[in-house]
Amino acid sequence: MISSMILNYPLIAPTPETDPQPFEDLDYLPVPPVIKWNLDEQSTEPENDVAEYAEEIMDYYRQRQSLFKIGKYFDKHIRLDPEVRAEMVNFMAQLTTVNNMFDDILFLAVKLFDLYLDNCDDVIYYKQLKLISSTAVYLAVKYETNHFKCPISEFVKVTDDIFSQKDYRIMEREILKSIGFEVGIPTANFFLARFCKIIKADERVDATARYVSNMALMFYEFVNVKDDILAAGALCLALYTNGQDWKPALDQYTGYTIRELEPVAKALNHMLYKWESYYKDCKAIFTYYSGKKNHYVASIEWLPSDFPPHVDIVIPEYALNV
Repeated sequence: MISSMILNYPLIAPTPETDPQPFEDLDYLPVPPVIKWNLDEQSTEPENDVAEYAEEIMDYYRQRQSLFKIGKYFDKHIRLDPEVRAEMVNFMAQLTTVNNMFDDILFLAVKLFDLYLDNCDDVIYYKQLKLISSTAVYLAVKYETNHFKCPISEFVKVTDDIFSQKDYRIMEREILKSIGFEVGIPTANFFLARFCKIIKADERVDATARYVSNMALMFYEFVNVKDDILAAGALCLALYTNGQDWKPALDQYTGYTIRELEPVAKALNHMLYKWESYYKDCKAIFTYYSGKKNHYVASIEWLPSDFPPHVDIVIPEYALNV
């Protein structure tokens, strides 16, 4: 039952030793000429996975990013602030830990939450945020899964019966109308899964990159960052943190060079230090990635940050979905 799964999360987890390197010590290899090869054609995946269309599918989702731009909606919702939003993302993360349904559902739920608030001109009160966020998770569950049956009554319990099933149905329609019923939204998790597969990333690098991209969901600064470059930046940081180099094949498949990604990776690295100072009580994602299943990546030693925690996160303009 969802209502019984909201746990009190421990903050400390065991961690293996790592040997991080600062960005300044990284050697840049000359970028080789672009060779157009298709690693997907070498895939041994089942035929139904249509690997021969992988490149076209990626291009399609890259183009779709422009359909889901999110503005700085705090300007019109003056009762909201970064701390309240982080609290709501943490709440959604708690809901999605049920039955190990985490990454896909959480990323889509947060997108639905942000898009609704960006498109909504009504006054939003704190009490409504629980309804909006839990309805976003409910919609994401229905869209991303076809095997898990979660009655809406469970979500009513999660919000302590403050809202009725009718309230959820109304909010469900409002969210769908606000996005024109376009639920097929590209997320950083979609791109990241593809990039990790291309380079056959080991489990620890994969888990590290997923943790970084999940943590970015809590930070309002990343709301309008393009999902493909966020995913590539998270993978870049994960590789360096685990003592590995950027793979030349990723220049072609991500569409970004290492020099374009370094500022994004630095911003994500700085974000992890800011979380420890500002959002440490929002620890659902931290706890999920602190266990053996995810190689304790939440507790590894990150690269030294160029900035103290109080300094704002700076995103390069070319990374914004504007």
